Amino acid sequence: MTFESWLKKQIKRNDSVGDLANDFISAKKTYPERGVKCTKEHLDRWYAIPEAYEALEQAKNEYANKT
Repeated sequence: MTFESWLKKQIKRNDSVGDLANDFISAKKTYPERGVKCTKEHLDRWYAIPEAYEALEQAKNEYANKT
């Protein structure tokens, strides 16, 4: 399972990872590639708040533990 497919499954979570997943879905048309590195670059481009980076780090860790 890719990071992208895992993250899509997190969309209904009521936490920061769920928020990241929702942002991921809405940005999919603009930024079609969605690995961990590409997601971080997307956050960098939009000057994301620190909590968004924390959510990505949490998602990355959870994904690594699930695969």
